[in-house]
Amino acid sequence: MRYPLFLATIITFSGCSKDDPTGDTSDCNPNGTFADLDGDGFGDPEAPLCGDLLGVENDLDCDDSQASVNPDATETCASTADDNCDGSTNDVDALDCTVYYGDGDG
Repeated sequence: MRYPLFLATIITFSGCSKDDPTGDTSDCNPNGTFADLDGDGFGDPEAPLCGDLLGVENDLDCDDSQASVNPDATETCASTADDNCDGSTNDVDALDCTVYYGDGDG
């Protein structure tokens, strides 16, 4: 009795320089592409792509699990995230914030 033979190829999306303890990046994509899992056009700095895998050519996304969080987003007080990836949460000029003033005379 003959049985068919099936071969499978497994593709992993692990970062090359982040996973290699020696720091060898020779297998990385020379174009410097990064995974963009949320599809917002900004790549995850923790996910450089290796070989011929396609991605985006920047690593500016601070949360690649949410498309609404990226450098082009408007900071809003409706969330507790750093919406625009500038390193701070709910900036002074953030959307939908309520400004409170201290009562200095008692």
